[in-house]
Amino acid sequence: MIDQAMIIVREGLRQFLRLKLNLDQVTEKVVLTSIINQQGEMTIPNNALGITLYRVVEDRVSETEYRTSFQDSSSSNKRPPVILSLEFIITANFTEYTEGLKYLSAAIAFFQSQNYFDQTSNPLMPKEMAPFSVALLTQDTSEHNHTWSLFGSRYMPSVIYRLRSVPIQEDSITSIDDIVEQVDIQVLNQQGNIS
Repeated sequence: MIDQAMIIVREGLRQFLRLKLNLDQVTEKVVLTSIINQQGEMTIPNNALGITLYRVVEDRVSETEYRTSFQDSSSSNKRPPVILSLEFIITANFTEYTEGLKYLSAAIAFFQSQNYFDQTSNPLMPKEMAPFSVALLTQDTSEHNHTWSLFGSRYMPSVIYRLRSVPIQEDSITSIDDIVEQVDIQVLNQQGNIS
């Protein structure tokens, strides 16, 4: 689901930039990639926006330990889904600085105009995927400096967003129990006889 959510964001941003900036080719202008590879080399193509998953954080919304479902004469228990928030950074890697700022501004405008993703607004979204929202994530200067030092790269114009809520649910069943269909109650009178 993480990959699908990030692809939906990328495709939505590509479509928006194509219309907003009147572009013919946008596939190479918005890429889903790391900022640098294992050798420390830049992976975002020149003159493009890179979307990079920065952090995965659990959203603790479900307090129940198991979910029980009933079918026929038995019940089954499943662990609740893990609900995730995905923090991603959009980085402008452009030769012309002002061109990078133009694309970054357009990306911000996209998420301002579409901050909720569902099957209605995104026909490519799989039916089994839950809707999610995207919000700007603001960092102070020291956090921002720390973020870029984690990437091991020089600073480039960028913006960070938080995507909520991506559920991860494995359908493995932890237990199956028979449902009680009938209860016989016997009452003893004062003499100890069943009445």
